[in-house]
Amino acid sequence: MWQEFEKFVSEIFSSHDYEVKLHHVFSFEGRRYEVDVLALHPRRVFGVDCKFYQKHWHRKSKLKEEARKHRERCVALSKVIKREVIPILVTLIDERVIFLEGCIISSHDKLNDFLVNAEIYLEELGLSL
Repeated sequence: MWQEFEKFVSEIFSSHDYEVKLHHVFSFEGRRYEVDVLALHPRRVFGVDCKFYQKHWHRKSKLKEEARKHRERCVALSKVIKREVIPILVTLIDERVIFLEGCIISSHDKLNDFLVNAEIYLEELGLSL
């Protein structure tokens, strides 16, 4: 089921003219990393971590830790591809778009709106590129 969720998320990015790579694996400083979806666009790049959380996993401390780890992956990826990679966690939990530990967190049902209005969201989050 989680693989279907990742494919679903990648299709949303594709529908907004992003080139997507599922399960993008890379190495940096001797460590191996993976992002679920690498979404490339001429204007911006998103490193996406799809979280198939259950409701009982929805704790701020868990989200905070996952956001921190994903941000670290995206910082490493930025150095490898020599473009800023914006970290985003996409969850199944109905949540407004928030910014936590340097990472955007969006529910799957808000992702389309986020991408349509990316400039506004990124500016509000202080991430204007």
